[in-house]
Amino acid sequence: MESKDLRFHEALDNYINQKSDDWKEYTQQGIKGRAKRIKDIFADLKLKEITTEELQEYVDDWQKQFSTNTIKSYVV
Repeated sequence: MESKDLRFHEALDNYINQKSDDWKEYTQQGIKGRAKRIKDIFADLKLKEITTEELQEYVDDWQKQFSTNTIKSYVV
């Protein structure tokens, strides 16, 4: 399956599974928690369906609710 045909949650799960052995337990828990919240937003969208503009809209909305450091932990 081409990566752009992947759904967001599939790509994110693949990334976490590939990297989780490199992370300490505390880091894994934090990333998995943030991943769940992000999956709720993008649900079953294919990667190719998610635009930069859409991502920026979410970041703009988050800026009204969260600190800059919290937002960076999701998007960096």
